[in-house]
Amino acid sequence: MTQRIDSQKARKISSRNRLAVAAKSNTLKAQFLKDMELAGLAATSRRTYLDAVEQLVRYYWCGPNELSEQQVSDYLLERHRDHVPKGSFKVQRFALRFFFGQTLGRDWHLFKKKCGHYLSSVCPGSWITATACNLSIR
Repeated sequence: MTQRIDSQKARKISSRNRLAVAAKSNTLKAQFLKDMELAGLAATSRRTYLDAVEQLVRYYWCGPNELSEQQVSDYLLERHRDHVPKGSFKVQRFALRFFFGQTLGRDWHLFKKKCGHYLSSVCPGSWITATACNLSIR
C-alpha cells in the first residue's frame, strides 16, 4: 500500500516537473517570437527560425536554455556532416545565433565572426591582423 502511494506521489511530482518545464519553454518561445517580431523578421522567417530551435530541442530532449555552447556546436557539426543543403544549414545557424544571442543573451564564441583567422596564425599579435580585420573593399 505504501509503495502504491509513493508511486502516485512520484507521478504527481513528475507531472508537475513536466508542467514547469513546459511553462518555461512556452515563456522562452513567446520571448523568442517577440524578439524576432521586434527585429522585423517576416512571418515565414519566424516560423523557420522557430522550427530550427525546436529541432535542436528534439535532438537533445532538454530545454534550450540548459544547453552549453559545446552541445550547440556539436549539433551544428552533426547537421553539417549530414550533408544538409548549404542554404538550409545557414538558416539553422542564423536561427540558433539569433535565439542564443538575442533571446537568451549568450555571447558565445561559436556565433562570432571569424576575422583575420589566417593572418593571426601566420603572424600572431601583428598589426597586420588588426589592419586586415578593419579593411573594407570599396
